[in-house]
Amino acid sequence: FGFRVTSDAIVTRLGLENNGWFFNVGNSFRNPSLFELNGDSWVQANLNLNPEKAVGGELGYNGLSIFNYNFSEGIDYDFENSMYMNTGSYSTKGIRFVETYAIPYGGLTINVGYTNTDQPRVPQWKAVIEPFFSVNGVRYTITYQTMVDRQPSLYDTELDDIQSLDFHISKSFGSFEMAFKVQDVFDNVYEVLPGYGAGGRIFLLTITYK
Repeated sequence: FGFRVTSDAIVTRLGLENNGWFFNVGNSFRNPSLFELNGDSWVQANLNLNPEKAVGGELGYNGLSIFNYNFSEGIDYDFENSMYMNTGSYSTKGIRFVETYAIPYGGLTINVGYTNTDQPRVPQWKAVIEPFFSVNGVRYTITYQTMVDRQPSLYDTELDDIQSLDFHISKSFGSFEMAFKVQDVFDNVYEVLPGYGAGGRIFLLTITYK
């Protein structure tokens, strides 16, 4: 059991777990961000935004669970008025499976979920499949992600499905770690929002000193 008390909200959570079964219920509260309130050169200010509020819970066994959250207020961008607006009440429910399995020299993480919501742009189906291996001190990770059936809002036309494949390799040399990543191997460019492109192949080289 946990709770957080601030000047404008009390947030509580209760969770139980026994022999693989688990259950949690609670409420959430999020004040609008400074950007949502004040905007910028392209986004109009809206100082009258109300906080996002929700109550929900989850029930599951090991990696499989069902969830349901009811929002009494939401915040989303209104393209017609070029500002963030309160969207009123909506519900989000679904089922998800998250588990990691041992395989030779590493593991395989699977994350699959179905979501039914009134909130636009949220994918009905999403999945992440991530095998990882360690051979002679070198760690290899392959990450495949997909999000499909994203329902458009009143201001959208058709939203692209999202699919990407990333490759990551890393190795430690004493206090240094060197990592190389190819993000979106197949160079799959898509629109995460209408007019806002995302994806595309990116090469990243990172050196970290610990």
